[in-house]
Amino acid sequence: MNLEQLKNKSILLFGKPRAFSKEEFSKELHYHQITLVDKYCEDVALVIDGKMMTPYEQNDSDSLYEKYSKILSFISIDELEKELVKQINPDTLLMSLKLPKDKDR
Repeated sequence: MNLEQLKNKSILLFGKPRAFSKEEFSKELHYHQITLVDKYCEDVALVIDGKMMTPYEQNDSDSLYEKYSKILSFISIDELEKELVKQINPDTLLMSLKLPKDKDR
């Protein structure tokens, strides 16, 4: 997977991110100029199955896969998050861990 190919495109996420908080995930996508949508539209280039999908989301994902599997890519959240992590600047990451008062991080 190449994040550059998703630049200026939309992705549909069912469920939640696994390694990032929702806010961090949104910021990372924004940094890479990727739009996150919550419903299918013609602009969607990638469908992602996240963690903790509701039964409705699972049904929607399955339905989209049946209809559009030949023209859309379907991946798990783990694949996308691995690519996002590869792009994080180590110095930026270290500073983000030092600055917050959240000791659990």
